[in-house]
Amino acid sequence: MTSEERDIMSPDDGHDRLAQRYGRLLLAHPRWYRRIHGEDMITTLLDAATLGPAPAGVPTRQAVGLVLDGLRCRLRITGAGPRVLAILLSLVAAGTFAAAGGRLGWAASSADWPTVEQARTLAAPVLPTGIPDSVTRHDDPIGPGQPGSPLDSALLTVMGSPELEPGGVHLSYTQPAVVDLSNARQAAEARLAADGWRTSITRGLVIGERDGMILSLRHVGRTAESDDVVVSIRPAAPRVAYVLAVLGTVLGLLTGWLLTAAAVARTRRRSPVTRAGAAGLAAFGVAASAPACLLNLLALSNVVVMLNFRMAAEPPPSWVGYDFVLARPSAVLGGLLLIGAFGLSIGRDRAVARPITGLGPEAGPAR
Repeated sequence: MTSEERDIMSPDDGHDRLAQRYGRLLLAHPRWYRRIHGEDMITTLLDAATLGPAPAGVPTRQAVGLVLDGLRCRLRITGAGPRVLAILLSLVAAGTFAAAGGRLGWAASSADWPTVEQARTLAAPVLPTGIPDSVTRHDDPIGPGQPGSPLDSALLTVMGSPELEPGGVHLSYTQPAVVDLSNARQAAEARLAADGWRTSITRGLVIGERDGMILSLRHVGRTAESDDVVVSIRPAAPRVAYVLAVLGTVLGLLTGWLLTAAAVARTRRRSPVTRAGAAGLAAFGVAASAPACLLNLLALSNVVVMLNFRMAAEPPPSWVGYDFVLARPSAVLGGLLLIGAFGLSIGRDRAVARPITGLGPEAGPAR
């Protein structure tokens, strides 16, 4: 039994055990609600319990009702402005949690990144003859590729990249122009299928999947005399990454709403200057965090196709918003502002609505 439960129950009551159970159930309510109404609620519940036979415990229906009432109290936000803020912060939290879940799923269950030699072996059925014009390798689901210098790498790490491409090994060839591109794609698909790949042709891409790897072949930069053929090999996105990203989205929505409700409840009892400061920090924090988080959610739902996402064999990962130029530092700044806004809501209250015996002089609306 916590000290708070000992404070709000009556020591002279003969139903101490029942009072303790009611006190634990009331923990579903915010702390400020328990401090103001907890003693009266436990007294009323105990009085009602003594009207009949001595109860063996809290009835299940009553226990469920108390917990649900507490959750409703935690989720309740009054006022149009706070509700709009809660919706926006919930979306920001959903995008953040989706990115974390997707990244964790990739790290835990994706296949190993192929070397150039392994990629050539896997793609042998569709590789053009000759030496490739360019070979690039990038062992990350998405990123800026290969920067030109250490300074470029540092800037891209901090600022994000204006040009993103999927990771893996990319082999680029120049060959004579193909007269019938549709037949060439079908022939490549047939060769992959004969080699054991599960194949399809999507948006002009020949796609194969086998043993946790995904292969794509595309024709780019066509002229009257030549075609550029690009063959890419990389690990396929693991299903667990999408599952964790979806779960992260749901958890983020709930967490964002609960944190906003808690901050709003605390801030209502702060001074006008503190309320204005918290509102301003929250507004700027949401504005700075929203672009990256919304891009994460759009990528997860596969609603958007990134214009500079060169291979569309799969949707971009759920953290792609943090890789875009300026979106990453903006999200970091937004997160710091939101932490500051939440911090302003924590502290002593200006006034106490009703002191409760045994709770001390401060009775605050903390959640």
